[in-house]
Amino acid sequence: MHIQVSSVSKHYGKAHILKEISCSIPAGQITGLLGPNGSGKSTLMRMVLGLGTPDSGSILYDGVRYSDLPNPGAAVGSLLDAAARHPGRNVRDSFSLAAGMLGISNSRRDEVIEQMGLESVAKRRFKSLSLGMRQRVGLGIAILGRPRCLILDEPVNGLDIEAISWLRGLLTGFAQDGGSVLVSSHLLQELQSYAHRVVIIDRGSVATESTLSDLSNPDSQVSVEADEPEKLAKLLLAHGFAVSDHAVPGWLKVRASNRQVAQIAMEHRILITSLGSQQEHQLEEAYLRLTQGEYSVHRTEVL
Repeated sequence: MHIQVSSVSKHYGKAHILKEISCSIPAGQITGLLGPNGSGKSTLMRMVLGLGTPDSGSILYDGVRYSDLPNPGAAVGSLLDAAARHPGRNVRDSFSLAAGMLGISNSRRDEVIEQMGLESVAKRRFKSLSLGMRQRVGLGIAILGRPRCLILDEPVNGLDIEAISWLRGLLTGFAQDGGSVLVSSHLLQELQSYAHRVVIIDRGSVATESTLSDLSNPDSQVSVEADEPEKLAKLLLAHGFAVSDHAVPGWLKVRASNRQVAQIAMEHRILITSLGSQQEHQLEEAYLRLTQGEYSVHRTEVL
């Protein structure tokens, strides 16, 4: 199920929380939602789940509003707050309540409790659980209805290493089966281990929307010095590579790999006297630059 956010804006009083937000959460992929505190991430996630109404714009699931989905709570699983359970209700009863609301059988309830490793605490009250166990309960209820989308806010909070590894496998498998996943996180390295793409929000606007590989390791740019720079530039352009003038006469800047530039030059007997790659950007560096105003707000096309 594809989620499309189009020109969504939201005000609270005089505060402009979301400003013409547009982004996609495609089926079959895990999309990470990143941004500083106060950037609008939580507000956007609430809008995606129909828990708030945009002042303008739309959020559609395969062209349909959340409220118009048949049994939306089953179609879209969510975890926004691991503590949002009745403290005096035990784990099994928490699952039973959710299953009843979604029209889910008790056999499915028991299956998910086992899948989440919660059998040993099934009779314990929610308030007695550790943060990690509360996260497991929330994640279990999110997948209870066999949803086609998952919307998760900081899902690894409180999880141990083994549980985090399990969660990665769960989300990866869910996406491979065609599900769409939106995960909000502050853990950049963790997100790099399983997300396909990211949407970075800064001050209520989309700073960038990109595949993770493009953001953390964009197409390499090389600086090349050749004895026939004008001829080489024409050949590179003819092959579809972006070429621009270098600050140093006789040099070119090319959006390509060293190997691609060298191959074209060799085929046309152009002598290359120097060739070097631009240093790769890491996700953390790109994130910090995008959210500290070094780049203008823009969107990167995702192919």
